[in-house]
Amino acid sequence: MFNFLMSSDPEAWDKGVYEYPLDRFLEGTDEKIRAKYKDLNLVNLEALKQLPTLFTVEGEQKESRIGYIENIKVRSKALYIEFAFDPILPLIPQGALKQLDKPFDIGRWGLNRTRWMIKEADLFFELVKANFLIQKQVDAALFFRKHNSHGANRQNNIDVLNNDHVFIVHGHDDEAKVEAVSFVKSVGLTPIILHEQASQGKTIIEKIEAYTNVGFAIVLYTPCDLGSAKNVAYKGFNPRARQNVVLEHGYLMAKLGRSKVAALVKGSIETPNDISGVVYINFDSQGNWKNELRRELSVAGAPIV
Repeated sequence: MFNFLMSSDPEAWDKGVYEYPLDRFLEGTDEKIRAKYKDLNLVNLEALKQLPTLFTVEGEQKESRIGYIENIKVRSKALYIEFAFDPILPLIPQGALKQLDKPFDIGRWGLNRTRWMIKEADLFFELVKANFLIQKQVDAALFFRKHNSHGANRQNNIDVLNNDHVFIVHGHDDEAKVEAVSFVKSVGLTPIILHEQASQGKTIIEKIEAYTNVGFAIVLYTPCDLGSAKNVAYKGFNPRARQNVVLEHGYLMAKLGRSKVAALVKGSIETPNDISGVVYINFDSQGNWKNELRRELSVAGAPIV
């Protein structure tokens, strides 16, 4: 499988960055693949970065290039990508894609429209078969990508913070979680809920590490547990957040910085009292928390709408 990127601009691939309208993403892609990748969650974004990519110009006005997408930023109406060409593989000559019409499922007008396609074919196999590459070039390129410092250990590892995504830590209060998710979506950002992400054999802490490369985090302190200090006179149990919430709050502050983590506190509930500079927002029923949270997101540099 490979990314098949096409642009009408002959200079499109000269700067290492490009922007696709969202409605051109997956156009010209088989329905089964579309169904898999239409959800732009972090797992799919990382999978797209692992695919070899063919960079082409409409009508093959220039030679095509082979490389990889290094970063993907999801905007409200566009996908912004950063990419790099493979340093070993040669240019693919003009006219080559017309010869590969059937294996690449290009179609009659497939070379005449700017779009981001994903093709089922094995890019390297077909290019070698058609004598546009030799196997030694492919082997050397794959070896280089696996072992050089820029691309090493990238499989299943998200190495770039994505400012468009917000990680949400929650307890057992589903209503609060739904409200937070809805708000994040309303400002044009993508909410990340840990249990909704693929495990891929990871432990819980490994999943947290993998899915918290985000621009911002929201921690929901909701009264899901009860507790009391041991060394004071017993006066009843106090509402507390789940232990995982407190743990993940600390982890996210250490990873992202305090200014990029906001805690929404619902009701009268214990919060950690030995941490200075923590952003606590009253999760009030009137919805005033939305304005405060929006302000924190804006200050933190989140691309809100």
